[in-house]
Amino acid sequence: MSLLNIVEPIYTQIKDRATIVSNKNILGIDDAITAGTHTLGGANQIMFLKLGHTNDGIDVISTSAADTAASGGGTGARTILVEGLYCDTADGNKYKKRISKYSMAGTSNGSLLSGVNSFSIIYKISVSTVGSANVNVGSISCKISSSVLCVLKPSEGESKILTHAVAYGKELLVKSLHISSYCQTAASLRIEEQDLSTGRKKLITKLFLAVNTSHIDYPLNHKVGAGSYITGTITNLESPTGTNHICVKFESIET
Repeated sequence: MSLLNIVEPIYTQIKDRATIVSNKNILGIDDAITAGTHTLGGANQIMFLKLGHTNDGIDVISTSAADTAASGGGTGARTILVEGLYCDTADGNKYKKRISKYSMAGTSNGSLLSGVNSFSIIYKISVSTVGSANVNVGSISCKISSSVLCVLKPSEGESKILTHAVAYGKELLVKSLHISSYCQTAASLRIEEQDLSTGRKKLITKLFLAVNTSHIDYPLNHKVGAGSYITGTITNLESPTGTNHICVKFESIET
């Protein structure tokens, strides 16, 4: 069966009603460009992942005391959902999807409510229950020791990091890359794929952001297989200056 036959008609895909595929529009948003290289949407840092068939427990911590479930609950995020992959060493080292729920404790480490606290990679944090602010107040990080796996920035409600990892039995078909930006600092955007078992990394494409407003639609037509990770990193090409906003979207389906 051709890809065209799978994804058409388009309204079936948009409504996520297809029985064979599911929508995966992956956003990465930054409101600043800082010196160096960082994962797009990753709060000015490179996101960490456990390579080579290993997992670890994570810490979930906010920069605001308002993100807490303690003492009746704070005004911000009270519980969060963390989504990623873990390596199932009992089943041929296959990377499988995991969603776990945590109770927030402000600037202290939160506690596991449901699921399992063991991950190789995390690509999504979302707010599950909230107080009167209706959104997370601080920046919420998932960490292994001091290494940051994922970040939910303040007032987002759901992390916007240009990353995704593909679970066992799945494929991610990235059709195109859309960029909307207003940058006064020239920068490059590097799209890479990495194998979670071996760490092997390859460049898919590299795009350059001019010093102006740009809207770019770039056909990617790239398949990411199970056990692999796709990510976008941004690097300044000159000393950061002025106002810099960028939003990048992978238009994808998962089969």
